[in-house]
Amino acid sequence: MSAPLEFRDWHTSFEPGRIAVSVYSAQADNRRYVAAAAAQASVPVHVDVILARRSRATDARWEHVGVSMDDLDDIAGFGGAIDVHLMVLGEQDDSVDTALQQTLARVMLVRPRSVSLSSELLNRTSAMAAELRSLGVAVWLEIGCREPVDILEDFGDEVDGVLVMLIETGTSQRAQVQLLAKIAPIRARTAADFGIGIDGGVTKEIAAQALRAGASIAVSGRALLAAN
Repeated sequence: MSAPLEFRDWHTSFEPGRIAVSVYSAQADNRRYVAAAAAQASVPVHVDVILARRSRATDARWEHVGVSMDDLDDIAGFGGAIDVHLMVLGEQDDSVDTALQQTLARVMLVRPRSVSLSSELLNRTSAMAAELRSLGVAVWLEIGCREPVDILEDFGDEVDGVLVMLIETGTSQRAQVQLLAKIAPIRARTAADFGIGIDGGVTKEIAAQALRAGASIAVSGRALLAAN
Protein backbone atom coordinates (compact mmCIF):
# COMPACT_ATOMS: atom_id res chain seq x y z
CA MET A 1 0.00 0.00 0.00
CA SER A 2 1.28 3.44 -0.89
CA ALA A 3 2.37 5.99 1.71
CA PRO A 4 -0.43 8.35 2.80
CA LEU A 5 -0.63 11.79 1.30
CA GLU A 6 -0.44 14.96 3.34
CA PHE A 7 -1.98 18.36 2.87
CA ARG A 8 -0.02 21.29 1.60
CA ASP A 9 -0.05 23.98 4.25
CA TRP A 10 -1.94 26.55 2.18
CA HIS A 11 -5.34 25.38 3.40
CA THR A 12 -4.47 26.88 6.80
CA SER A 13 -4.46 30.35 5.18
CA PHE A 14 -8.27 30.24 4.99
CA GLU A 15 -11.02 30.19 7.58
CA PRO A 16 -11.78 26.66 8.82
CA GLY A 17 -14.24 24.83 6.60
CA ARG A 18 -13.76 27.07 3.57
CA ILE A 19 -11.47 24.61 1.75
CA ALA A 20 -12.50 21.01 1.06
CA VAL A 21 -10.18 18.27 -0.15
CA SER A 22 -11.20 16.08 -3.08
CA VAL A 23 -10.22 12.52 -2.17
CA TYR A 24 -10.72 11.36 -5.77
CA SER A 25 -7.56 13.29 -6.67
CA ALA A 26 -5.51 10.91 -4.54
CA GLN A 27 -4.49 7.47 -5.75
CA ALA A 28 -7.19 4.91 -5.03
CA ASP A 29 -5.25 3.16 -2.27
CA ASN A 30 -4.54 6.47 -0.53
CA ARG A 31 -8.06 7.89 -0.40
CA ARG A 32 -8.92 6.55 3.03
CA TYR A 33 -5.67 7.96 4.43
CA VAL A 34 -6.48 11.37 2.96
CA ALA A 35 -9.98 11.26 4.44
CA ALA A 36 -8.61 10.31 7.85
CA ALA A 37 -6.09 13.16 7.73
CA ALA A 38 -8.83 15.56 6.65
CA ALA A 39 -11.08 14.55 9.53
CA GLN A 40 -8.20 15.03 11.96
CA ALA A 41 -7.48 18.49 10.52
CA SER A 42 -11.20 19.45 10.42
CA VAL A 43 -11.02 19.79 6.63
CA PRO A 44 -14.25 18.83 4.80
CA VAL A 45 -13.96 15.90 2.38
CA HIS A 46 -15.36 16.14 -1.14
CA VAL A 47 -16.20 12.72 -2.59
CA ASP A 48 -16.66 12.27 -6.35
CA VAL A 49 -19.03 9.35 -6.95
CA ILE A 50 -18.92 8.64 -10.68
CA LEU A 51 -21.02 6.25 -12.74
CA ALA A 52 -19.96 5.10 -16.20
CA ARG A 53 -20.97 2.31 -18.56
CA ARG A 54 -18.99 -0.88 -18.61
CA SER A 55 -16.48 -1.03 -21.44
CA ARG A 56 -18.35 -3.69 -23.44
CA ALA A 57 -20.70 -2.05 -25.93
CA THR A 58 -23.33 -4.75 -25.42
CA ASP A 59 -23.37 -4.35 -21.64
CA ALA A 60 -25.80 -1.64 -20.51
CA ARG A 61 -24.87 -1.92 -16.84
CA TRP A 62 -23.27 0.98 -15.00
CA GLU A 63 -20.34 0.82 -12.61
CA HIS A 64 -18.56 3.11 -10.18
CA VAL A 65 -15.34 4.58 -11.58
CA GLY A 66 -14.84 7.31 -8.98
CA VAL A 67 -14.69 6.82 -5.22
CA SER A 68 -16.17 3.41 -4.42
CA MET A 69 -19.15 2.89 -2.16
CA ASP A 70 -16.98 0.86 0.22
CA ASP A 71 -14.51 3.75 0.43
CA LEU A 72 -17.40 6.15 1.05
CA ASP A 73 -18.55 4.00 3.97
CA ASP A 74 -15.04 4.02 5.43
CA ILE A 75 -14.64 7.77 4.87
CA ALA A 76 -17.87 8.36 6.78
CA GLY A 77 -16.45 6.34 9.65
CA PHE A 78 -13.72 8.93 10.24
CA GLY A 79 -16.36 11.39 11.42
CA GLY A 80 -15.47 14.41 9.30
CA ALA A 81 -17.74 16.57 7.14
CA ILE A 82 -18.52 14.91 3.79
CA ASP A 83 -19.84 16.45 0.57
CA VAL A 84 -20.75 14.03 -2.24
CA HIS A 85 -20.69 14.99 -5.92
CA LEU A 86 -22.59 12.42 -8.00
CA MET A 87 -21.72 12.37 -11.69
CA VAL A 88 -22.54 10.24 -14.73
CA LEU A 89 -20.04 10.02 -17.58
CA GLY A 90 -21.25 9.48 -21.12
CA GLU A 91 -24.69 9.57 -22.66
CA GLN A 92 -27.52 8.92 -20.24
CA ASP A 93 -30.62 6.88 -20.98
CA ASP A 94 -33.22 5.19 -18.81
CA SER A 95 -30.81 2.36 -18.02
CA VAL A 96 -28.98 4.66 -15.61
CA ASP A 97 -31.99 5.24 -13.35
CA THR A 98 -31.64 2.02 -11.37
CA ALA A 99 -27.92 2.67 -10.81
CA LEU A 100 -28.67 6.20 -9.64
CA GLN A 101 -31.32 5.01 -7.19
CA GLN A 102 -29.05 2.32 -5.79
CA THR A 103 -26.18 4.78 -5.46
CA LEU A 104 -28.24 7.46 -3.72
CA ALA A 105 -29.65 4.85 -1.36
CA ARG A 106 -26.08 4.02 -0.31
CA VAL A 107 -25.22 7.71 -0.03
CA MET A 108 -28.22 8.28 2.24
CA LEU A 109 -26.85 5.74 4.71
CA VAL A 110 -23.73 7.84 5.40
CA ARG A 111 -25.74 11.08 5.79
CA PRO A 112 -23.30 13.45 4.05
CA ARG A 113 -23.52 17.16 4.62
CA SER A 114 -24.51 17.73 0.97
CA VAL A 115 -24.99 16.00 -2.38
CA SER A 116 -24.32 17.85 -5.66
CA LEU A 117 -26.17 16.80 -8.81
CA SER A 118 -26.34 18.12 -12.36
CA SER A 119 -29.65 19.49 -13.62
CA GLU A 120 -30.27 16.27 -15.57
CA LEU A 121 -29.57 14.10 -12.54
CA LEU A 122 -31.76 16.29 -10.34
CA ASN A 123 -34.62 15.80 -12.78
CA ARG A 124 -34.03 12.04 -12.84
CA THR A 125 -33.82 11.73 -9.06
CA SER A 126 -36.19 14.44 -7.85
CA ALA A 127 -38.00 12.18 -5.37
CA MET A 128 -34.78 10.91 -3.82
CA ALA A 129 -33.35 14.43 -3.75
CA ALA A 130 -36.39 15.52 -1.77
CA GLU A 131 -35.89 12.56 0.56
CA LEU A 132 -32.26 13.58 1.09
CA ARG A 133 -33.37 17.05 2.11
CA SER A 134 -35.94 15.59 4.50
CA LEU A 135 -33.05 13.77 6.21
CA GLY A 136 -31.14 17.02 6.64
CA VAL A 137 -28.80 16.50 3.67
CA ALA A 138 -28.40 19.64 1.55
CA VAL A 139 -28.93 19.20 -2.19
CA TRP A 140 -26.75 21.34 -4.44
CA LEU A 141 -27.05 21.98 -8.17
CA GLU A 142 -23.94 21.42 -10.25
CA ILE A 143 -23.54 24.27 -12.74
CA GLY A 144 -21.39 23.02 -15.60
CA CYS A 145 -18.85 25.09 -17.49
CA ARG A 146 -21.23 25.76 -20.35
CA GLU A 147 -24.33 26.36 -18.25
CA PRO A 148 -25.55 29.86 -17.37
CA VAL A 149 -26.35 30.83 -13.81
CA ASP A 150 -29.98 31.27 -14.88
CA ILE A 151 -30.36 27.48 -14.76
CA LEU A 152 -30.76 27.92 -11.01
CA GLU A 153 -34.17 29.48 -11.61
CA ASP A 154 -35.46 26.13 -12.93
CA PHE A 155 -35.11 24.58 -9.47
CA GLY A 156 -36.36 27.34 -7.19
CA ASP A 157 -36.48 26.16 -3.59
CA GLU A 158 -35.51 22.58 -4.52
CA VAL A 159 -31.79 23.18 -3.92
CA ASP A 160 -29.73 24.54 -1.06
CA GLY A 161 -26.61 25.54 -2.97
CA VAL A 162 -24.67 25.33 -6.22
CA LEU A 163 -21.35 23.80 -7.21
CA VAL A 164 -19.78 25.92 -9.95
CA MET A 165 -17.53 23.76 -12.13
CA LEU A 166 -14.37 25.37 -13.49
CA ILE A 167 -13.54 22.36 -15.68
CA GLU A 168 -15.61 19.95 -17.75
CA THR A 169 -17.07 17.35 -15.40
CA GLY A 170 -14.97 14.22 -15.16
CA THR A 171 -11.81 15.75 -16.66
CA SER A 172 -8.54 17.01 -15.19
CA GLN A 173 -8.22 20.20 -17.21
CA ARG A 174 -6.81 23.49 -16.00
CA ALA A 175 -9.38 25.68 -14.30
CA GLN A 176 -11.17 28.21 -16.49
CA VAL A 177 -10.69 31.15 -14.16
CA GLN A 178 -13.13 33.35 -16.08
CA LEU A 179 -15.95 31.12 -14.80
CA LEU A 180 -15.49 32.64 -11.34
CA ALA A 181 -17.60 35.48 -12.74
CA LYS A 182 -20.64 33.27 -12.12
CA ILE A 183 -20.28 33.57 -8.37
CA ALA A 184 -21.26 37.22 -7.87
CA PRO A 185 -24.63 37.07 -9.70
CA ILE A 186 -25.54 33.86 -7.86
CA ARG A 187 -24.69 35.42 -4.51
CA ALA A 188 -26.66 38.55 -5.41
CA ARG A 189 -29.85 36.57 -6.01
CA THR A 190 -29.63 34.10 -3.10
CA ALA A 191 -29.83 34.19 0.69
CA ALA A 192 -26.73 34.51 2.83
CA ASP A 193 -26.92 30.85 3.88
CA PHE A 194 -27.22 29.57 0.30
CA GLY A 195 -24.12 27.50 -0.45
CA ILE A 196 -21.82 28.36 -3.35
CA GLY A 197 -18.88 26.09 -4.07
CA ILE A 198 -16.27 25.89 -6.81
CA ASP A 199 -14.56 22.77 -8.08
CA GLY A 200 -12.06 21.81 -10.76
CA GLY A 201 -8.37 22.70 -10.91
CA VAL A 202 -8.61 24.93 -7.85
CA THR A 203 -5.32 26.40 -6.61
CA LYS A 204 -4.70 28.58 -3.58
CA GLU A 205 -4.99 31.72 -5.71
CA ILE A 206 -8.22 30.59 -7.37
CA ALA A 207 -9.70 29.64 -4.01
CA ALA A 208 -8.90 33.08 -2.64
CA GLN A 209 -10.53 34.80 -5.63
CA ALA A 210 -13.66 32.66 -5.30
CA LEU A 211 -14.08 33.25 -1.59
CA ARG A 212 -13.64 36.99 -2.04
CA ALA A 213 -16.32 36.91 -4.74
CA GLY A 214 -18.83 35.31 -2.38
CA ALA A 215 -18.24 31.55 -2.58
CA SER A 216 -18.69 29.66 0.66
CA ILE A 217 -16.32 26.79 -0.08
CA ALA A 218 -13.62 25.83 -2.59
CA VAL A 219 -12.85 22.21 -3.48
CA SER A 220 -9.26 21.34 -4.28
CA GLY A 221 -7.52 18.07 -5.03
CA ARG A 222 -4.19 17.98 -6.80
CA ALA A 223 -3.14 21.44 -5.58
CA LEU A 224 -3.96 20.63 -1.97
CA LEU A 225 -2.27 17.26 -1.75
CA ALA A 226 1.44 16.52 -1.66
CA ALA A 227 3.31 13.22 -1.38
CA ASN A 228 5.41 12.57 1.72
